[in-house]
Amino acid sequence: MSVFLEVQDILSNPSYCPCLLLGGYTIAFKKTYAGRIFKAYTLEDVRNLVEDFSGISDMDGMYLVIDGIGYLNDIGQNSLLKFIEESKLPIVLLSYYDKVSPIIQSRMKFTFKESIIKVKSLKFMSISSAVRVLEEKKQEDKEMSDIDEAKFLAESCPKAFGLLNMAGSRDYASRRVLKLLSKFL
Repeated sequence: MSVFLEVQDILSNPSYCPCLLLGGYTIAFKKTYAGRIFKAYTLEDVRNLVEDFSGISDMDGMYLVIDGIGYLNDIGQNSLLKFIEESKLPIVLLSYYDKVSPIIQSRMKFTFKESIIKVKSLKFMSISSAVRVLEEKKQEDKEMSDIDEAKFLAESCPKAFGLLNMAGSRDYASRRVLKLLSKFL
């Protein structure tokens, strides 16, 4: 069944709620749904939603659609969870990323998930191979940008990309750690 047909099915059946749509379903839902979508990127956004919708039990056939919950920290997601559990409204949660609390996921009647990016290959390079090939590419192209380097690592060896960006900065120290680890992994 097409993602768009499943979204139409969700919209015609409020008994699916509360439900969580992840990745490609979020995109399809936003293209299909004509009503208002509320954003919940911060704890303050969640507090405002709770204040505005507490005690409301009907929205004349409309859904309470909340986008961005994957961006919320644990406190924000916990606050939203309490509201979802107490609400009588048909609630649809949207997130592009699968960073939704397992507790929230367990409280959903349905979770729909489809990857946004279709994986071309699951045969990734080892860290040592990726670092070696990257060094060769940098020798060939002296002006290789950090973005080109990150793109190469993300596509060819996600582990190396994660290690390089683990500290939050792509400085000399993180590059040195990646080089050292490549000798062992």
